[in-house]
Amino acid sequence: MNTRRFVYALEPLLSAGKLGAVLLQFPYSLHNTQENRCYLARLNTLKFIVPVAVELRYYT
Repeated sequence: MNTRRFVYALEPLLSAGKLGAVLLQFPYSLHNTQENRCYLARLNTLKFIVPVAVELRYYT
């Protein structure tokens, strides 16, 4: 995950005060595996400059 490029792309919205949070959506196909749990845990360690919400999609 390249967070620097991601945050750089958000800079215009941040500067304009138009960004309150970032939503990270994951598809239903993201299964409950050790690898995926580790990936989601790493998201919690990243230093975002805006609040981050994580949505794990359901099959419906």
